[in-house]
Amino acid sequence: MATKTGIDLRKVSSDLQKAGVPQSQIKSITAALEQQSRLRELQQERKQLASELSRLDARIAQLSAAAGRHGVATATGRRGRPRLRPEAVPTSDVYAFLKAHAGTAYRREELAEAMKVESGRLREPLNELVAQKKVKRAGQRRGTSYKA
Repeated sequence: MATKTGIDLRKVSSDLQKAGVPQSQIKSITAALEQQSRLRELQQERKQLASELSRLDARIAQLSAAAGRHGVATATGRRGRPRLRPEAVPTSDVYAFLKAHAGTAYRREELAEAMKVESGRLREPLNELVAQKKVKRAGQRRGTSYKA
């Protein structure tokens, strides 16, 4: 029986018998040759598997990067595309509006409706105006109102 390495164990065995080597030694020699042959096969298979593994790792990294941008959960646990913050309305415009309507308290939604902008665009300017003490804040959460 020839192995993948090209050694014909039957021929080796018959040659050893002709040379007068005892049968017990022939069995141990052929067993060692079979073991070496199998070891070479396994090493070759290991190299192939390592190559395949590195190819698959690269593909997984590529897919993970693509998935992180397109709605699949990522390592951070967030889904979807990163939210873009709406462009804030200039602080001076918000202050001018509140100053023009002094004495009237506006909730952020009401202010957004009156200024014809999205309420999310008013968050930063209103916080800045409160920090600068140009605008007073009253209430909590959705009931928060702002007045110049």
